[in-house]
Amino acid sequence: MSKSTSIKMELSLKQRDELLAALQARFDANMGRHPGLVWAKVPARLRTPPEIRELGGAIYGDRRYNRVFIGHNGAESYYGGRGFRGSVRV
Repeated sequence: MSKSTSIKMELSLKQRDELLAALQARFDANMGRHPGLVWAKVPARLRTPPEIRELGGAIYGDRRYNRVFIGHNGAESYYGGRGFRGSVRV
């Protein structure tokens, strides 16, 4: 059995800004999906809280059965192999 290695990957400041710009462009292009919401409030609600991220953790939400479930895991193990779509309610 091979031992898996964990690679800590972080976005550079430029990559982070590019990602936020892409998210804002999608937000602006789909205003009908979030009436009354302004982009200025969104970035603060995107990431897992800093104190959890500093410990290597991540939280995520999943909407099923007309309910929102919140879970947690190590960021590397959860986000490492997943692509996902999401929404944020502010």
